[in-house]
Amino acid sequence: MKKVTKTEFINFLKKQSETFDIIAPIKGDKGIDYDIITDFDKIIFDHVNTDRSFKRFLFPQSQTLFEFKEGVITEAKKQNKKKFIVGIRNCDINSLKVFDYNFIEKEPVDTFYKELRDNTILITAACPASNSTCFCTSFKIDPLSIGHGDIGILFDKEEDSFYIQGNSSAGKDIVDGLSTKDTSDFDQKKEKYKKNHEKNRDLIKDKNLVEIFQSKLEDEKWGEIFKGCIGCGVCTFYCPTCYCFDIEEQGKFWNGKRVRNWDSCMFPIYSKETTGHNPRPTQKERYRNRVLHKFYYQLKHNNEYGCVGCGRCITNCPTNIDIRNIIKTFI
Repeated sequence: MKKVTKTEFINFLKKQSETFDIIAPIKGDKGIDYDIITDFDKIIFDHVNTDRSFKRFLFPQSQTLFEFKEGVITEAKKQNKKKFIVGIRNCDINSLKVFDYNFIEKEPVDTFYKELRDNTILITAACPASNSTCFCTSFKIDPLSIGHGDIGILFDKEEDSFYIQGNSSAGKDIVDGLSTKDTSDFDQKKEKYKKNHEKNRDLIKDKNLVEIFQSKLEDEKWGEIFKGCIGCGVCTFYCPTCYCFDIEEQGKFWNGKRVRNWDSCMFPIYSKETTGHNPRPTQKERYRNRVLHKFYYQLKHNNEYGCVGCGRCITNCPTNIDIRNIIKTFI
């Protein structure tokens, strides 16, 4: 564990920018969000969370898989520069447990995702406080941990400094190169921030959601809780763990490309079969599938929740659906 001043940390990032694209939170027209950094003084370190998660840098919203011209297939161009993503909150870094399981740990391996994953250094940042919509502790996520990602940091605004720790072998090599002194007062500093997370309540409290939802698959309550949903898909696009996609050919059959785009299980066409049959014909079935995917299917097959409690679906829902109330309804 080391401690560096803000100036030293900024200089550290500038040095890394010689090798990596530095991606970090900055303030824009629509809030605080990740962007490639050119002006390091614009990086925001004391935010609660970003408008969107970092997933689009590992799983692009639109991604060309290959191009074809007159019968010749050309593989999509690979990235030239590695990435260095700074300020990832603990809720978001836990979303990789879902992505890694589905795209790397299971066959076949998604080589597009794996390449981006392998060429990115992830710096997690402990949360200084919680939003009213945060519920990460329900999934045993510690918002003040710096033990995740390649490198973990905690920004201490009072002293304008960072606690920094290498976690992976690559992260440890980078942090070991910092010419700063070790420190042992991290636990005391962490205690001072704990009061800022008192409203981040545990909704589940060690209850077995697999058993609970197994008995609720045909519960009549599904006929009520979906009624606020208009099927816009906003919740899925903002969700850091949603990974559904569609693949389409663009261009003409002799000259074009194959592209992967984000998709949403909230859309009627998502589950529609070529026969015209739709096994999820109404928004009730589609909303139930989304909830079960977060708290039943992923948990049953991967032993990981499909939700990390970031609260973005609550913040961005145009009809004010609060998924925490859905959990409470069934448990």
